This record gives sequence, structure tokens and C-alpha cells, in this order.
Amino acid sequence: MPVYSASKDAPKKQQLDDWIAAEGTARKLDDPVYLKKLILRCADGGAGVADHAAGLQFFIVQGGGEGFLGDG
Repeated sequence: MPVYSASKDAPKKQQLDDWIAAEGTARKLDDPVYLKKLILRCADGGAGVADHAAGLQFFIVQGGGEGFLGDG
């Protein structure tokens, strides 16, 4: 079970995680599928993770955690 911070944004992050889990994706910060879905939901229709970016992509999820995806 994930542990959430006491920040005012944590309930929003937990709701996003619940939606992602309902789609069948585990809440793991080392899972590229989870991170991409989290960023896409946070973007609210905006830009998500590009699959073939030329350089580093950096996203901030308020109330969230930190995770890194490999080159692939």
C-alpha cells in the first residue's frame, strides 16, 4: 500500500493513483507504464511523455513522488 505525504496535494495524487489502479496498473514508481499514465493524467489533456525524445524530459507532479525512466 502506498504511503502518501501530509501535503494538501496528497489527496489529489491518491485519487489519480486510484484511477490508474482501476485501469489495472500497479502504483510503482519504477514502472514506466505507471509513470507515463500518472503524468498524462496530471497533464489534463496536455503533453505527456514522448516515447522518442531527443533529451531529458522533466515533469513535476504536485503531491507526488519521484521516479526515473530509462532511455527506452
